[in-house]
Amino acid sequence: LAGDLAIFQSGDRVTALDSSNGQERWSMPIKNGWDYVGADVHGDMAVIATGVGGKRPGDFADGRVAGVRASNGVQRWEHESGGGLLGAPSIYNDTVFVPWDRQKIAVLDAKKGEEICRILALDYTISSVDAEPSGVFFGSVPSETMPSMLFRFNVKTATGRREGSTVF
Repeated sequence: LAGDLAIFQSGDRVTALDSSNGQERWSMPIKNGWDYVGADVHGDMAVIATGVGGKRPGDFADGRVAGVRASNGVQRWEHESGGGLLGAPSIYNDTVFVPWDRQKIAVLDAKKGEEICRILALDYTISSVDAEPSGVFFGSVPSETMPSMLFRFNVKTATGRREGSTVF
């Protein structure tokens, strides 16, 4: 669920249903063999991430983020990852945050889809980003060598290192 939409993959398409009545509002094609990764909605902006591969270290991975009108699915922009599996996007004000290749967060302009910057994690992995009214948070799932972590997106975390970051 994102905003007033239920967004999901149905065959080779991403479909958005109006959550109040279950009627299809729009759908968009997915490249052959790709999967829906996630979406977020803010106002009339829906951001959809799709990708392929990358389930194991060393696998080829690729992804795409598309900005569409939430009301009708008309595409506003798209941004190809150029290699690197994506995670579900999250919109904060006019900015889109997207986990990128388990080690970065791509920060995009929500109106144009242009990349503003990337935050690189040097000593942890990134598996999710979540924008809340109180700020943007990102985290990782636990591994054999690392506990799960939750970071607050701020100037301290821009260093890309756990030490000195706002982390829980």
